[in-house]
Amino acid sequence: MSYFKNVRGAIDGTHILPHIPSAQQTPYRNRKGTISQNVLAGCSLDMYFFYVCPGWEGAANDARVLENAEAHDFPHMEGRMWLANAGYGLKPGILTPYRTVRYHLREQALARQRPQTKEELFNLHHAQLRNVIERIFGVVKERFRILSTPMEFDFKTQTHIVLVLCALHNFICHRANGEEDDFYRKADIVREQELSSGIEEKQEDQRLAPRDQKQTSNLRESIANEMWIDYQQFLVDSNRA
Repeated sequence: MSYFKNVRGAIDGTHILPHIPSAQQTPYRNRKGTISQNVLAGCSLDMYFFYVCPGWEGAANDARVLENAEAHDFPHMEGRMWLANAGYGLKPGILTPYRTVRYHLREQALARQRPQTKEELFNLHHAQLRNVIERIFGVVKERFRILSTPMEFDFKTQTHIVLVLCALHNFICHRANGEEDDFYRKADIVREQELSSGIEEKQEDQRLAPRDQKQTSNLRESIANEMWIDYQQFLVDSNRA
């Protein structure tokens, strides 16, 4: 975690099944062909929601949803970072993995070899930390099954329910004093089954202006270089032991 000391948490989008009148369903049809609302969320590394923005159409691009949120109430903080998948684009406040390099934890496990480059090592650590947003989505959907079926309320009420349930998750976590309950275990099992069946979110290519990328790109390189130096020393020490 010391390499990511300025990281506040992770962000991602998740798709919730909505109840939409037939005549209005077209923009809510996502790339998998199902009807959904796209919910952008940010959580801390200890599994608390910091930000939730429901109500976007299922066809909406994740990067577009974030761009709109940043223009309104998305909580950027000076000197702090959010971890995100490559689809959101590398930019100030958003730290993404290296492209065209193994990233997902499942990919790392299947490779069955140690990281061969600083980019692979960075992506491995990034994936391990960013996984918290996948876990929190899994926990909330497992705990509140209403999120797994279309809610037969008007759409505004449906978005409010998403917000309320995320707030309720935070309340439950606070009262649990950091102790994970059975929903965490079940959510992890479901996530592992999804990975085993090859279900992954597509990372769409988002290009940003070079001036927007440079500062964060330099930060990523600095972290990756520091990791790689320490890792090489670790290998040397291990061989001596």
